[in-house]
Amino acid sequence: MTLADKITQLNIPVCLPQELLLYVTDDQASVSLPRIRLRGVAKRRVAAGERVTVSFPVVAARDLTLVDERLRTVVEPGTFTLGIGSASDRLHQHISLTVS
Repeated sequence: MTLADKITQLNIPVCLPQELLLYVTDDQASVSLPRIRLRGVAKRRVAAGERVTVSFPVVAARDLTLVDERLRTVVEPGTFTLGIGSASDRLHQHISLTVS
């Protein structure tokens, strides 16, 4: 399964090359996971106040997996939160995703 979400990112007021980061949170994991996991990086040069469109392809088999209690790599059904920002503590956009 591949999901292509285009997210509009409002730039932080700087005129330097900037990395936009994609983080994923598994909202209902059956095992203990890090609260937030880095899953993508997009480098864009943006002017202060400019809006850019960034595409992060989300591949379930790569970006939404976990190792379950039986040591299998699986994608569990449930909800995931995708966050875009310049750092894990500076997320500017959030998208909820449901896997069934």
